Amino acid sequence: MSLAGASGRSVWHWAGALLLLLLAGQAVRTAIVTTQEERRPALARAVWPSYPPLLFNQALAGIGAAAREGRAPDPGLLADIERGSLGAPLAVEPLLVKATAQLAAGQSQPAEALLRAAVRQDPRAPAARFLLADLYIRQERLGDAMIQLTALDRRVGGISNGFAPAVARYLGQPGALPKVAPVLASNPPLRRAVLQELSTDAKADPLLLALARRGDLAEVWLAQAFERLLAAGNIPAARALYAKAGGAPTGGLTRWSGSDQGGPLTWRFNPSPSGAIESQAGGPMQIIYYGREEATLAVHLLLLPPGNYVLDQRVTGEVPAGTLEWRLVCVSDSRSLGVVPVASGAGRGALTIPANCPAQRLQLFGRPGEFPKTINAAISSVTLQQAGAAR
Repeated sequence: MSLAGASGRSVWHWAGALLLLLLAGQAVRTAIVTTQEERRPALARAVWPSYPPLLFNQALAGIGAAAREGRAPDPGLLADIERGSLGAPLAVEPLLVKATAQLAAGQSQPAEALLRAAVRQDPRAPAARFLLADLYIRQERLGDAMIQLTALDRRVGGISNGFAPAVARYLGQPGALPKVAPVLASNPPLRRAVLQELSTDAKADPLLLALARRGDLAEVWLAQAFERLLAAGNIPAARALYAKAGGAPTGGLTRWSGSDQGGPLTWRFNPSPSGAIESQAGGPMQIIYYGREEATLAVHLLLLPPGNYVLDQRVTGEVPAGTLEWRLVCVSDSRSLGVVPVASGAGRGALTIPANCPAQRLQLFGRPGEFPKTINAAISSVTLQQAGAAR
């Protein structure tokens, strides 16, 4: 073997070894930066200060902090974005930063172009779609916004709910309802979130009535809006909303169904550490009350006309005196309209609803006795009828 040949092979040997060492060092550096970026940012910066994702994350965090404080971002942060883009030419972060700067300056058209470019560059990145959806909602381009929100929900489930406050505000503008209603109908989670936003606003009652539909009886937003209307004494609006959602226009005491799908004018059971109720359609209301502290075990909203009423009940099981009772209260001011004790066997009690109480709440209430004792009883029936109709 010639010396020249051996020397050539030696050079390539050491070059290969050097390349392996460099690759190993790069792998270690990458591993340190990616694992320590959030927990020990100072270490990550020291190991690889020009690592593009590190530069992007730090710059975006600084820009976000500046936006929250209402000041312009440090020019050095923008320079970091540009520096990072040299090492990651396909990254979308530089486009996002430029787009947000254009949005802050009121330049929506170039901002949209940058965001659309970011989506083309990385269709799976949620930030660009989120900003586009926000821009389109503010521009009243709901069809375009829904394209982005649908893609976001596929990628990050339920994220469109974050736009509910903006959509709810937009609904308050004249002529917005016909544009928004079809969009909400095509996105049930967003519809539910928007109606939840509207349910606490008395000025939005016409919108709630327009957007309500059959099948909404068990929705939380409906119960909140319904009880708010009752508390305000707006019984006609409450009845109209209830009927639009498919509720029967009764307002009297109903039979428990073993389901929570009946809407706000049905029984609601409140399980707690103090006790619970189990019910089945056609079966009894099974009560377990531990007798350690006061508790409201069941509630039924009512819309009964004024007059004298009789509450009839049938109970099995031992119920110590003074531990369980029916309480009738007025929804608008929570004043008591009467109390009927619960006792074993058949029982009856008189109650009166005054003219100034159009909505009532019947409660099954538990009170601890002198010596706490677990009560296990069953109510097979309870009715509340006007005195002339009761037998």
